[in-house]
Amino acid sequence: MTTNGSRTTVLTNIGTLVTNDPTLGEGKLGVRHDAAIVFDDGVVAWVGDSADAPAADIGQDIGGRALLPGFVESHSHLVFGGERAEEFAARMAGEKYAAGGIRNTIEATRSATDEQLQANVRRLLDESLRSGSTTVECKTGYGQNTESELRSALIAGQFTDEVTLLAAHVPPPEYAGRADDYVAMACDEMIPACAPHAKWIDVFCERGAFNREQAHAVLSAGVAAGLIPRVHGNQLGEGPGVQLAVEMGAASVDHVTYVTAEDIDALAQSSTVATLLPGADFSTRNKYPDARALLDAGVTVALGADCNPGTCYTTSLPFCIAIAVRDMHMTPAEAVWAATAGGARRCSAPIRNPFSRNTCRRHRARCTVVPPPRLPPGRATGARGLEKRRTRHKLLKYTHREAVVAHQIAVDIEPKPWTGRSDGTTAEHLRWHHAVQPYSAETAPGDCVLIGFSSDEGVRRNKGRRGAADGPDALRAGLASMALAEPLQIQDAGTVAVSGEELEAGQAALGNAVSAALDSGHFPVVLGGGHEIAYGTYLGVAGSELRTAGAKLGILNLDAHFDLRGDPIPSSGTPFRQIAEDEAAAGTSHQYSVIGISQPSNTTTLFDTAHRLGVRYLLDEECGVIGRGVVDQFLADFLDDVDLVYLTIDLDVLPAAVAPGVSAPAAYGVSLETIQYVCDRVTSSGKLAVLDVAELNPSLDIDNRTARTAARLIHRIVTKHVPVRR
Repeated sequence: MTTNGSRTTVLTNIGTLVTNDPTLGEGKLGVRHDAAIVFDDGVVAWVGDSADAPAADIGQDIGGRALLPGFVESHSHLVFGGERAEEFAARMAGEKYAAGGIRNTIEATRSATDEQLQANVRRLLDESLRSGSTTVECKTGYGQNTESELRSALIAGQFTDEVTLLAAHVPPPEYAGRADDYVAMACDEMIPACAPHAKWIDVFCERGAFNREQAHAVLSAGVAAGLIPRVHGNQLGEGPGVQLAVEMGAASVDHVTYVTAEDIDALAQSSTVATLLPGADFSTRNKYPDARALLDAGVTVALGADCNPGTCYTTSLPFCIAIAVRDMHMTPAEAVWAATAGGARRCSAPIRNPFSRNTCRRHRARCTVVPPPRLPPGRATGARGLEKRRTRHKLLKYTHREAVVAHQIAVDIEPKPWTGRSDGTTAEHLRWHHAVQPYSAETAPGDCVLIGFSSDEGVRRNKGRRGAADGPDALRAGLASMALAEPLQIQDAGTVAVSGEELEAGQAALGNAVSAALDSGHFPVVLGGGHEIAYGTYLGVAGSELRTAGAKLGILNLDAHFDLRGDPIPSSGTPFRQIAEDEAAAGTSHQYSVIGISQPSNTTTLFDTAHRLGVRYLLDEECGVIGRGVVDQFLADFLDDVDLVYLTIDLDVLPAAVAPGVSAPAAYGVSLETIQYVCDRVTSSGKLAVLDVAELNPSLDIDNRTARTAARLIHRIVTKHVPVRR
C-alpha cells in the first residue's frame, strides 16, 4: 500500500485501540479490540479490525499492547528557579494558599542562569515522558519583566511550540501596590518584545493578582500582537475570570474551581475549554472543581497537571486522571478524553492524526503505545523553528557565561565502589579502580565521566539475543585493573536503567545525563547496553550547549550494520534513521558515516536507505591492512567536514574471534588494529565530544574476550583524548 510516493506503516494485533472517535468504536473513546491501524506518512489512513488490515510498506505486530492518544499537558509552568517546599509545609500545617508565593519564584528565576533553567525544563519533561505526555504547553510567568520574560519564552521555545506568554502572573516586588503601572509596562513593552516567541497570551485574573480590567488590557494587547488568549481564573474564589475568558473568545479558562451557574452556562454556550487542574487543588487542600456539573451542562473539559514550583509539583497526568475519577466523579472515559482530546482542544493543536500530536521537538506525530512514548528535549522544527533558533542565539548573547556551570546527572543505579588488582598505592602502581571517583557536580571541568546504560529492550525488539543490559558492569570490571601510566581524572555517574519495555523513557533519561556531563565541561563515555544506546547518546549531544552553538555534528559508527531500519517501533536497529529524521525536522546538518559494514548483513533496502540519506561508509573488506590508505582518506574527509564528533562503537564490528560476546558475531569483521587506528585518529582530532560502546553481551562472551577488548579501546581513547575546544 503506497500512496503518492509516500510510505505506509500498518500496526496490527492491537489489544485495545482508543481512537477518541465514537464513529470508529465503542463509547466516547471509540474503543476497538484486536485492531489495526495504517499510517501514511505519519497520518492515520485506515482503522479497522486486525484481520482486515491492508498491506503496507512496513508492518509491525505490537503484541496485544494498548494504543491510545498521547496525553496532552495543556497547562504547565516549567521555566522557573528555586523551590517552595517551605510553602507546601506551611499549607500542610494549616496555612491557606494565596497568590503571593509566586513572588518568591520570580526572584529565584531572575537569579538563575540559562543553564539552570534549561536543565530544570529537561528534567520535568523527562518526568512527563515517563507518565505518557506527548504534547506539553509551557508558560513563562516567573520573570515579570521584559528581559526575564523574553528569556523564559526563548528557553520554553527550545522544547515546545506551545509557548504561552504569562505576561501578568502577579505584580513583581518592584511594582508592589502599582499593578496598573505594571500592566502598562507589560502592554507597551513586554508583550511586543515577547510575542514573536510565543503562541498564547495568559493572565492570572484573581484576587492578589490582577482584576478584570487589568486582565482585559493584557489579553487585548496580546491579541493585538497576534497571540491567542487564555485565562487563569476562578481558582481561589468566585470571580470574573470565566466570564472574561468567554467574552474574549479565549481558548480556555484554567482552574475553574469556584464557578456560578451563570459561569457554567456561559462556558456551555461558548467554545472556551474549561481546563481543570486537580493536582493543584490536591496540593493546596482546596476543593475540587465540580466536573460533573460542567460536563452535564455540555462544557468541553480538559485535564492538566499544572506542574509548578508552588502549588502542584507533579507532571503526572495519570495521577490527575485518577483524582478526576475518584474525587471529581468523572468516568474513566471522560477523564482519558479530557487528558487527550480535551487537552488538544485547549491547545487548539493542528492534529494530523486523530490519536496524538507531538509538538515537542525531534518527533513526528505519534500515538502512545503502552508503555508511554518518548518525549526528550529538542530543538525547533521547520522553517519557523529554524528562524526561532537563529533569533534565540542572537538575543541570548547577552546572557552567555564563560564559566562552565556544573550539572547534576540523574541515574537509576548509583555508582558502586570500584575494586581490582592492587600492587601498591603509590603513583607507579596506579590503576583505573584507584582513579575512579563517584560523580560530583562540584568538580572542575575536563574529567572523563562514565555513564552506564543498562538496556537490551532495543535488542529484544530487533529480535536479537538478549543480555546486553549487563554490559555496563562488565565493561567497568574490564577497566578496573588496567594500569594508568599517569594520573587521570575519571568519574562514575552510575547507570541509567531501562525499566521493562520503557526504552524511550530510558533513552530520554540517558540524553539528559549526557547533556549534563557535556554542559559541565566533561567528556562522557557511555557504557552499553544494546545499540539503542545511540539514540539516547545523540539526544544528549543534540540538547547540549556544544550543539546549540550551531556546530555541525559528525556521527562515526564502527559497526557491521547501518542500523537504519524503518520499523515504526524504535529498536537497536533504528537509531540512525531516527537521528536522520530528527535532524531533517530540525533543519540542522549532520554527517553519518560508518566503518565496517558487512554486505551480507544488510539488505538492499538498507543500502538504498543509506544512499538516500547521504550516508558515507566503508565495507569491512575495504578496511584491511592493505586498505589503510582508503581508511585514512575516509577519516580525513569525515573530520574535515564536521565540527563535533560522536563516536559509537558497536562491538560486532570486530571479528568473532576477537569479540564473540555480541548478539550478532561478525564472520569477517574489521581487525582490532584498524579499529584502534580509527579511534586514535578521532581521539586526537580535538573534535571528539562523546563516546559510547554498545552490544557487549557478557552471557555470550568467552573468557571475557569481548569485555577486555572493549575496555582496552576505552582505556586508549580516554588516556589519549584531546578535549573539544569550547
